[in-house]
Amino acid sequence: MLGIREVSQLSREPLIGNIFENFVVTEILKNRLNKGLPPSIYFFRDAYGFEIDLIIDSLRQPKPVEIKSAFTFNASMCKNLVRFEQLVPEALPPALVYAGEPIGAFKNVEVMNFTQIPALAST
Repeated sequence: MLGIREVSQLSREPLIGNIFENFVVTEILKNRLNKGLPPSIYFFRDAYGFEIDLIIDSLRQPKPVEIKSAFTFNASMCKNLVRFEQLVPEALPPALVYAGEPIGAFKNVEVMNFTQIPALAST
């Protein structure tokens, strides 16, 4: 539908962030359903524009997830997750899924590569 016929076109695609986010959400949903888990995934946005790309409900504890198509980690990618943690102290540790190398924890945020989705989906 977007006219993308070759992988090389993706790097120049203005909608790459949306495409990547949809890919990650779909993979998490697919993994959860294949494991017999309920979908239990949500999106959060308040009236002021504060948003979290994905919230996985794990036994009534939300796990916030931000999704970025970038290959290079930047601390600003975690700002909404850190804020969500302050607003919802009972939340599970947040995760950032991006296209770069996993770096472990940054300010209690698990920074992971999209290839680690199966582990995240089991939350």
